[in-house]
Amino acid sequence: MAAGASALALSGCGADHQPRGLPARPCSATQLSATGGWQGATGTMLGVIILGNRGPSPCALQGYVGVALLDAQGHALAVRVQHRGTIGDAGLDGPVVTRPVVLRAKTRVSAAIGLRWSNWCGPEPGSDGVVGVEITVDGSRLAVPPGGNWAVPSCRRATEPSVLEEGPVQAPVA
Repeated sequence: MAAGASALALSGCGADHQPRGLPARPCSATQLSATGGWQGATGTMLGVIILGNRGPSPCALQGYVGVALLDAQGHALAVRVQHRGTIGDAGLDGPVVTRPVVLRAKTRVSAAIGLRWSNWCGPEPGSDGVVGVEITVDGSRLAVPPGGNWAVPSCRRATEPSVLEEGPVQAPVA
């Protein structure tokens, strides 16, 4: 398996995703709101998860939260998760930047996580062809309802794994 890759990241991407010394206390899943979606481009799905802070005080995230794709029964899809760089003009291929992001209190758009999913050759995850998406923050799972589309990418190479590339938490790109 490639460096930075993990299989089925249901429990996050390691204990180091919320390091000590953040500029605000670490965010918990219970105070966050999330929405997201993606669009297809040449058989690949490219998108974003937008995080907000419903809590009364600021909180911070840094690094990778852990993203999982689920079928209609809530089971994890067989997807290899790889950590990538930040959202930008070059997609997720930029340098990996994991600066702390402070989510202001009572905001709907405070942080973003870039995603790129390719090569799904498995069965349809649900009757409508849409996957469930959840993130793991501070050991707790948070469902990410679609603000757009959570459809599956096309199967390009049946002998190769399906890959979900996850960017680090970052301030939203204007």
